[in-house]
Amino acid sequence: MDFDVHIRGAGIGGLLPAYVWTRMGLKVVVTDPVGIGAGASGAWRTLLNPASGVNPKPREGLAEVMEAFGQWMEAVDPGRTAAKPVTLYRPATDAGLAAGFRAAAARHWDGATLRLAPPPPGIAGQEGLWVEPVWAIDTPALLALLARAVVAGGGEVRIGAGTEPPPATRRFGAIGEAVLASRPGLGQHAVKGQLRRIRTGRVLPGPDALAGRGYAVRTAPDEWIIGSTYEHQFHHTGPDSTQDSYLLHRFQSLFIDPPEVEILDRWAGVRVGTKSRKPYLGPDPLEPASTLLSGLGSKGWLHAAEVALRPSMNSPKGM
Repeated sequence: MDFDVHIRGAGIGGLLPAYVWTRMGLKVVVTDPVGIGAGASGAWRTLLNPASGVNPKPREGLAEVMEAFGQWMEAVDPGRTAAKPVTLYRPATDAGLAAGFRAAAARHWDGATLRLAPPPPGIAGQEGLWVEPVWAIDTPALLALLARAVVAGGGEVRIGAGTEPPPATRRFGAIGEAVLASRPGLGQHAVKGQLRRIRTGRVLPGPDALAGRGYAVRTAPDEWIIGSTYEHQFHHTGPDSTQDSYLLHRFQSLFIDPPEVEILDRWAGVRVGTKSRKPYLGPDPLEPASTLLSGLGSKGWLHAAEVALRPSMNSPKGM
């Protein structure tokens, strides 16, 4: 069987375009030698919000991409089993964050609401930023739902090493770590995400999502997923128990009465990033006939569908 598009990479940047193109009637096949979402650094819980970073700035077209995200996510996950809206408070844990949050709250945001306010009861600090809309995403679960939707739409998802490239009119690479060693000219580097699933022993005050430097999402009354990213500051790609105290301290410092914490599980993942925080979309240096998309990170939940819907990407010949 010949396909319209062969996508290399079963992560956000691969499965979301595959879903979009399958719904457009294209015959799509996705291959990945490791697994679905294998390189997701925010595995198991990602906070998708328009005000990430120390000094968040509005993005052109934010309202449109947030609306598009809600529409396709509702079609794939109508029961909200893998993604749900949450209330996010970003406490200003230092002067740098405070200055960035004040500037962000003063800007006009089309498609988002940012409001500077004192912390809710029980949360430490003098001020912070309430952000809406925000989604808490179980990355592997939502990727699995996307893969299922691709197959239901007539596409294929093939996992495993040694798979021969299927015959296709056009090839689209949405690959992570593989670009680092093989394509150094793209100026990309590895970004590691470390996460811990923890139990606090008591129900903590405040909203279900907090983000200052690092983030925390409540998954049960007394359980949370906490995480942080590391750029250039890690020696291996797996969970690093030497970072436990650092991650726990960040979490505990968010509360006026810091809780005792028990670690239930550890995860880690490595994705590709750039210093500019902008992804690469263009010809693959090793395969000029193939289009390469890399460096999206968790914002791929918003922008991978946008990329797939661009007029130049609407057909295999125009990709």
